[in-house]
Amino acid sequence: MNQKSVVVSKVFRNRLLAECPNLKNNEKYLRLAQHLLYSNFRDKENGGTIVSRDIIAWAMGCEASNIVAKKFLNNFSRDIWGVEYSQYEYRDGKARTVIAMGVSQDILDAVNDDLLSRDNQVELVGGKTVNTVYKRQIDVLDKQQALMTLALAKNETARDLLKYLSTHTFTTKIPDDLYDKAIQLIIARDISQDAKNTMLLTLKNVSVQGKTYYKPVEKSCRLFPANDSILSLPKEIRQLMCKGLIGADLRSCQMAVISRIWNIPSLYRFLSSGRSIWGMFFTDFHIVDKENFKIKLKKCLYSIVFGMSKAHLIHGHPNKAYNWRGIDKEFEGHGVTSDIFLSHNMVKVILSARNRMFAQIRKNRGAYDAWHEFIPLTDLITESSIMAQVAQSYEMRLIEPVLRVCELTNEVQLVYYLFDGCYLHIRQGERTDLWVERIQDLVYDQACLLGIPTALEIESC
Repeated sequence: MNQKSVVVSKVFRNRLLAECPNLKNNEKYLRLAQHLLYSNFRDKENGGTIVSRDIIAWAMGCEASNIVAKKFLNNFSRDIWGVEYSQYEYRDGKARTVIAMGVSQDILDAVNDDLLSRDNQVELVGGKTVNTVYKRQIDVLDKQQALMTLALAKNETARDLLKYLSTHTFTTKIPDDLYDKAIQLIIARDISQDAKNTMLLTLKNVSVQGKTYYKPVEKSCRLFPANDSILSLPKEIRQLMCKGLIGADLRSCQMAVISRIWNIPSLYRFLSSGRSIWGMFFTDFHIVDKENFKIKLKKCLYSIVFGMSKAHLIHGHPNKAYNWRGIDKEFEGHGVTSDIFLSHNMVKVILSARNRMFAQIRKNRGAYDAWHEFIPLTDLITESSIMAQVAQSYEMRLIEPVLRVCELTNEVQLVYYLFDGCYLHIRQGERTDLWVERIQDLVYDQACLLGIPTALEIESC
């Protein structure tokens, strides 16, 4: 695992060490304490913090067998604060989860309070002072790690994008007034305290390391943030942090892609007319809270595109990483049940086309992506995975012209990459309209070449 020390105030660190003196000069225990106090890695069933063997190995700084991990947890429970945990279940693939902790409520309250502060910051684990030299060292390390993953990128375009983002990275410097406003927006959100703490911790980490670095993954050409980034924050907060940048998104990208590659004439004609797929659903379902519903609707439609089973769409996905509770629960409060949603004509057409694609992938034992590279169907690469990889490859080909422009000039900088969108910085404000029009034209030409009815929409932050 590649985890970093959480940054806290010196006052909080001293308070924690005073209450738990056995943490002093014991980085192994401090790393585990950090995980227990700050992690949002929770079990879906009991809500307890997951303490996997990998987590224990990271805390100990070495490989940890089941027996060694259990012993380490028991020693921590004896020396620092009591930890009650469930047992590791190999057959069911379940890691240990924390059921109860003996840490004082004063410390838990202090954690919440400290997340609101940027005063006298130090590493929780190592105690290093967070200053300009420290931030520079973190940046050098993050950049080195990003560049080391170049060979793992899925194809040449993904590799070029990763190299560009690693070497032309924009630093997000958050003025105090914007930081305070972001904190208030997080506090005001109707979410759990754990969820708020996760956002506040991300915000604090971004104030220390303002650059976003990326990493490739095995079964996608997409690149994902490798460090804490504003990209994981809600859109309203992200927009606040991106003040002065140009936001760009491919209109209804995944719907446009499947209308072409899944051969859905009705959806293709609808999108080619310039009409909004979101607006259609708002009207047909009589939606009042459109912004909230759109977030859930996009997640649902994209889950269909990326191959989620109909049963999981309805009842929820058992894997917490998918963050999908089922149509009825996700659309609760909007008057849209699973029966209503799945009986919508456009949804039925999309699901029918998806079934055809599943059958075609099985028949051909795979499928070709946007670069005409064949993705084989194997025991490890399922039909759903292939379907997602193909759709995501067209997504990247559509956004590729933006990268190529930025590679050729210093006037336009690709600051953040968001799969089917990005944030741009145009150095000379008076030339913004010129560059925006040029980039939009290039993306439109690419979309026409691929036969995909989309365009790059612009939004100034």
